[in-house]
Amino acid sequence: MYYRATSKDNVDQVKLLTSYLQEIIYSPENAYLDHSLVLPNYQKLIHLLDVLLKKILESNELSQKLETGNLYQVTLSLSDDAVTRPYKAVQGLLKYLVNIMDKVADGDSAQRMLVVNDISVAFNRMLDSLVELSEYDTVTGLLNVDGFCKKMDAMLSAAPDSSSYYIVYFKMTDYYRIRAVYGKQRGDVCLSRFADYLRRITQYKDQSCHVYENQFVCCIAGESVEDVMQRIQTEREAFPDIESFYNQAFQCGIYAVQSQFIPTEKMIECAAIASENGTKSAGTGVAVFDEAMAQRCQQQSSLLLAFKRAISLGEFQVQYQPLVNVATKKIVGCEAVTRWPKMHGGVYMPDEYIPLLEEHRFIDQLDLYVLQRVCQNISRYVDGGTKMIPVSVTISPLDLADTDCVKRICAIPKANLVDPKWIILEIKGDIPVMEDNQVLQSLQTLRDAGFCITMGDFGVGNSSLLALSQLPIDRVKLSSQVISRIEKEDAVGSIVGGILSIAKKLHIQTIAEGVKSEGTAAFLKSHHCDLAQGEYYHHVLNEHEMAQLVDEIPA
Repeated sequence: MYYRATSKDNVDQVKLLTSYLQEIIYSPENAYLDHSLVLPNYQKLIHLLDVLLKKILESNELSQKLETGNLYQVTLSLSDDAVTRPYKAVQGLLKYLVNIMDKVADGDSAQRMLVVNDISVAFNRMLDSLVELSEYDTVTGLLNVDGFCKKMDAMLSAAPDSSSYYIVYFKMTDYYRIRAVYGKQRGDVCLSRFADYLRRITQYKDQSCHVYENQFVCCIAGESVEDVMQRIQTEREAFPDIESFYNQAFQCGIYAVQSQFIPTEKMIECAAIASENGTKSAGTGVAVFDEAMAQRCQQQSSLLLAFKRAISLGEFQVQYQPLVNVATKKIVGCEAVTRWPKMHGGVYMPDEYIPLLEEHRFIDQLDLYVLQRVCQNISRYVDGGTKMIPVSVTISPLDLADTDCVKRICAIPKANLVDPKWIILEIKGDIPVMEDNQVLQSLQTLRDAGFCITMGDFGVGNSSLLALSQLPIDRVKLSSQVISRIEKEDAVGSIVGGILSIAKKLHIQTIAEGVKSEGTAAFLKSHHCDLAQGEYYHHVLNEHEMAQLVDEIPA
């Protein structure tokens, strides 16, 4: 009996999969496979067979047709497109395989021997179709990154002149906000439309791929970098649907193929580096890779490795910035501030690592780490009879888009026996105001759990007055960038005064951040700002200093 596999382990795997296929077709409700028995190189195949089983179980029509015993009536209700064609091919091969199995079951031993080879051939053809299916992304119909690298490596190695090809990396700039506001289904529509845009650029089948969520890659043949950039821009202007979803549709990096011996995966990395670190061409948002970018990327990679080590070893220090009542200057709370010491002295500034952590989706690790440390400190204060004040902890809007992260935020105080009333969650960054979005639901969940919610960095970025009336928040903190300009620009003072007045009417407490002078403090007091922080009142303190200061607060 011929099998593609040559080792005994692989032969056993094929037998295992054949048995699983029989269960899927003859008794889908009882089909079961112990995934621990499956070799790693068969995991993709198993996943796809599980998808097939799920489709059979979810379709009453399919189940009824299976029960009739007429396997040739069984069809999958799928449209005819690049995503579903491999499924249909597998379906046809499965029918043929089952038909052969029936012949074997009804015939004598001699007949069985005659069709054994047909069974093997059919099964191997089915494997080919499933492997093809495993190379495509089911959302966009494009190749996935594994399939793309495989096809590009083969194409470039056979090309007489690989220097006329360019690997282009695209990143949809606002995908996560769109998905958070409108939901995953709308996000998938955006991905599909962007895939259509890439098909127009490449003009050939299987020269573009969906790498991950908001990231795409394609291979473009062109006479020069300028030629490729022109094509990107021309097709972008001719494809208005992209612009209707995004203020800036994408950022883009280009890597000029220099050798057919460089792996496609490495070239994708270089194009991605250009996208993130390169100087964009005016009006196009496109950057071309150079060696200076590689150095910057190496620095960022080193910083991310250092971050992972620092988190695992508890190297981040939590310090505290006192928060005062503007009218009385009495301490009424504090903000937890992180300090990340460098190995050879000094500290990393937040601007050095916070944007990088957000870009690579590691910011939740830092936010949860700080919340855990704060709750542990509060728990010790309660046990030791120390006076208590509320502590503000910063979290990213990205945390709010992750329901699992929100659950962990709620769980940390409970695990440390801390009442959430002592925790103020400050959301730094732009918060979408649209109805029925995950961020809005998460804010309400946290507020219902007992946390006080502060909208931070107000007055910069895309923050709007509309948010004050529509978001479930208790406090609004004016950014230090705004507060620092009160004494320098009369217009800024008028704007701040207006914001303070509106917040007061909405029964939202106001906080001023970064107060450095007596003049600014006097302005805030005269305009009835509730709370403030900054070096005019108190510098950042370590945990011991903060505890001593709280102890000295009059009862």
